Amino acid sequence: MNFATGAFAFVFLPAALIIFHLARRIAGLRASFFVLILLSAAFYASWRWQYLALILATIVVNYFIGVWIQSTAGDTQRKLIITGSVSANLAVLGYFKYLDFLIENFALATGLNLHTLGIILPLGISFFVFQQISYLIDCYRGDAGTRNFLDYALFVLFFPHMIAGPIVRAAILLPQFHRPLPESVTRLLGVGLAIFVFGLAKKLCLANPLADIADPVFAAAKAGGQPLSAASAISGTLAYSFQIYFDFSGYTDMAIGIAAMFGIKLPINFDSPYKARGIIEFWRRWHISLSEWLRDYLYIPLGGSRKGAPRQYASLLITMLLGGLWHGAGWGFVIWGAIHGMALATEHAMRRGSTKRPWMIAVPTFLFVTLAWVFFRAETLSAAMAIFHAMTDFPDLSTVDWPDPAVIDWPNVAAEIARPEWRPWELLGFAGLIVWLMPNTNQIFVGTWPAFEMRSARVLEVLHASAPEWLSFKPNVAWGIVVGVMAYVAMRSSYLATPVPFIYFQF
Repeated sequence: MNFATGAFAFVFLPAALIIFHLARRIAGLRASFFVLILLSAAFYASWRWQYLALILATIVVNYFIGVWIQSTAGDTQRKLIITGSVSANLAVLGYFKYLDFLIENFALATGLNLHTLGIILPLGISFFVFQQISYLIDCYRGDAGTRNFLDYALFVLFFPHMIAGPIVRAAILLPQFHRPLPESVTRLLGVGLAIFVFGLAKKLCLANPLADIADPVFAAAKAGGQPLSAASAISGTLAYSFQIYFDFSGYTDMAIGIAAMFGIKLPINFDSPYKARGIIEFWRRWHISLSEWLRDYLYIPLGGSRKGAPRQYASLLITMLLGGLWHGAGWGFVIWGAIHGMALATEHAMRRGSTKRPWMIAVPTFLFVTLAWVFFRAETLSAAMAIFHAMTDFPDLSTVDWPDPAVIDWPNVAAEIARPEWRPWELLGFAGLIVWLMPNTNQIFVGTWPAFEMRSARVLEVLHASAPEWLSFKPNVAWGIVVGVMAYVAMRSSYLATPVPFIYFQF
């Protein structure tokens, strides 16, 4: 069930909130969370009910493994349990996500006439498998664990983050199931709804129209035949760069807002990553929960920065290669991960022995990240190369259809945003203004209750600055009007009736 649809916004979410809060008032907090488990299971089953059995099976098995780890004293036995359980979870992920990819490439390498199995990827499998792996490792380390099955089931199934994150640690989420709601239901609903609307507007008014620019360009590159112009290749690449930004950060906003309405705090996942000054800083701002997962459960165990520069660079490259592969079974994802791994290693090398940052402005970082997205988005390597080749065919700038500010109906800009007939350069320019000149959702809402559960002092540093006072959210009439207008503009979008899946649903 897509967050950005009328069925979810007007039917499922209101019904779930009413049932949850009624259960809390009548039967207590614990009973209301049991109801939330059932609602989350129904949410997942609405996509493909057959795969509900898969996620429930992983929950049952991993729960008992976690209890086993916590109750086992012998170090050798604990190592065997954690090694076997992590391997088993990766095997489940590998079967559904990579088996067809391996068969296809093995057939190409050997010339054998092999057919793929046509396996349908379960929704959100990368997220709920990684979350459960982190739980088992935390149980092994003694960092977090529970012997309450319902707590663990809700930890995995909680529908706002189950499909596309944030990837939440047990130490953040599990204690919240035992805490009473800290504020009135009215305030929870108001602030949570406002954050949800911010994310909905990102998805419907920006990400989906940007997809209308990017998708034809990448489809043409894949099909071949008619060569692309430089203008179309550049606009398509920029459009995808902004699309994935607004699409995924929009989903995260909606997830955080929905969770807040149920009295649950989820961690921040974005902090204006396109303002980053360097690739190291970019990965501290982009998909923060995945970056921390890769750091804590892969990069540091591989050696991290503790065993010399060569080991650190190798750890970075391996981590990003596997991080790229986590996003999908394709060579484009592998190359994308390798590019970022090499950039991270290069920047760390440049920083050694120098207190100065190698890249001091955001523009080169944004351009690097945007060009790397081509491999991430293109369905084939030949399509990616076609995009890059077209970019070198520089056009006559006098023939480019630049937007004329005089013909834009600025007083009616809300209606302009809602309509899908934006001219490409107008929409790209508007998206850029929001990305670089506006505070992000975290900064706008940092003073409210769901100002995000922070796991460490380092994460606290991610919020570099709060928004100006006049842009800081407050539960008052003025902000109610602003949020209402944003909701109205989003609801006018034609994409509400014809939903477009979130990009990270495919991962």
